[in-house]
Amino acid sequence: MDKQKKRKAFMDNVEKAMYREKQNYVERILAPAVEAVGAGVTYLSYGKEGSTEIVTVNYYGGHTDRINVTGNSLLAIMHEVVREIEGHNAHGHICERGESHDRRAED
Repeated sequence: MDKQKKRKAFMDNVEKAMYREKQNYVERILAPAVEAVGAGVTYLSYGKEGSTEIVTVNYYGGHTDRINVTGNSLLAIMHEVVREIEGHNAHGHICERGESHDRRAED
């Protein structure tokens, strides 16, 4: 039993470290870069809803887009954010109410 507790504690620590790494990347590295290129983005944020990892793109004027980045590497997160900003075409785009278009089916 002690071995199982240690393994769970280890996995919890790994998960927390990955969360912090992705949050830091999105909010402290990627966000300023995106803002600097004048893409109309005011802020990027990273968070989780249950087990789903989400990047939220906030635009001037109040519009937001959400991208499912669950399991993505840092490079894949960057690609998804750029796809969403350039054409609202991220593979992991999360449709809001009223949207029925699954963008992943297009590629």
